[in-house]
Amino acid sequence: MLKEINSPFTIEHIKDIIYHEKDSDDLMRVVSIFDRGQGIEELNRILEIANDTWNYFSHKSLKGFCPMEKILESQPKKKSNPGSRAAFGGSTTGQRN
Repeated sequence: MLKEINSPFTIEHIKDIIYHEKDSDDLMRVVSIFDRGQGIEELNRILEIANDTWNYFSHKSLKGFCPMEKILESQPKKKSNPGSRAAFGGSTTGQRN
């Protein structure tokens, strides 16, 4: 999207903002990189991109982890039989969906 809007910023700029974030204003800095005042549909797209980058790029405050990694780390691991179809998202009843 940065190329689409001819932004002078790179993905590295965004990663740097997120990595060194100090408060919620930094998320708005990421949004402002993309925002060109093109209307609500474009703003929704920008917010989705900004949210994804915020949640999946590393943060210094999280010791180099991203928020999604911390969320997954805090969830209990599910036990499953690795050979079962359920382990791969398949049905265990033998019925087709």
